[in-house]
Amino acid sequence: MSSTAMSLFREVFSHDALFARPSSDVNRPPLVYTLAGDEAARVGILVGPNASGKSFVRKLLGSACKPLGLELIHLSMQGRCSGENRIMRMFVYGNEDGDSTGCNTIQTTFGSFRTSRKRDTPHVLFYDEPETGLSPEYTAGLAGLFVEFLSAPPPHLVAAFFVSHRAELLGPIARLPHAFASLGTASAFDTYAAWASRPIEALDPSLLPDENRANYVKIRRALDAMP
Repeated sequence: MSSTAMSLFREVFSHDALFARPSSDVNRPPLVYTLAGDEAARVGILVGPNASGKSFVRKLLGSACKPLGLELIHLSMQGRCSGENRIMRMFVYGNEDGDSTGCNTIQTTFGSFRTSRKRDTPHVLFYDEPETGLSPEYTAGLAGLFVEFLSAPPPHLVAAFFVSHRAELLGPIARLPHAFASLGTASAFDTYAAWASRPIEALDPSLLPDENRANYVKIRRALDAMP
């Protein structure tokens, strides 16, 4: 059986020391998730609040891909900001000294399309907030580029995953056959439509650093307890 976005999501969420379905069990793992959608889809959508472990999922996905012979190509904030090879980082993500963040984002996206089309081996694309620096209007345009790309995908592209907080990006992509995963520390959404129609409530930004550290500690403890 060939891999799909859904089967790869299932592999990630099979770590039951880290993930569980939403429940009132006080002893449950640190992260809760829901998973729904098309079993055969190449597109995976992952949503969740800040500090809910979405970027951590990318690392687990990389581990899941290796034994399957799949290359994970990820574009993420970590990639933009870290890495020893500064020249290679600039080649992939652009140079903030000469171009705007949004301009670099667009060029990085086009670069990922070229890379995928040139690959002659099975691979997975992972876009972690690929709309960084773009206005809502350009984000909607970027979504159109992704839809066009995925409507006629390269032959060796197994799956493409998208992580974002922006409905302007995810809405058009969600109209394609997709697997949907929602991640949280207390609750999660059953479908993309439920996530997109949720009420937006203002939160105190000063609380996020402490929440981020607390969630990191919970995840780290769960990882340390794994055999």
